[in-house]
Amino acid sequence: DPTHVYLDVVQAKSFASVGLTPNQIATGGGAESLGSGNPLFDAIFALPSEAAAQDAFDQLSGEIHASAKGMLLEDSRFIRDAATKRISAAFGDAGAAALPVMAYGEGGPGMVAADTDRFAVWG
Repeated sequence: DPTHVYLDVVQAKSFASVGLTPNQIATGGGAESLGSGNPLFDAIFALPSEAAAQDAFDQLSGEIHASAKGMLLEDSRFIRDAATKRISAAFGDAGAAALPVMAYGEGGPGMVAADTDRFAVWG
């Protein structure tokens, strides 16, 4: 037929091979199993680049939710650290220095350990 052109489009890579994360790979494999003719398969197949397919797999897999949870958990360390320091300060040594303080001993000036059962005061 001299007036028509026929073109066969062949898939060069599997959807799963485009994925970088375990979620992307699993989602790509699931979408590919739907087969040609399925709207989701056809939409992914028509994407212009691997990066676009990876973004689509992230959206389909819910990857953003796992990443957001990890980020929130990581940021909660600021509150944990502040609370821990506050509790430590409340129940720690009362006003005593953690290091030995300078005092006069029998042989003249020397380092003497602070007595932590009461306030350390210069006097």
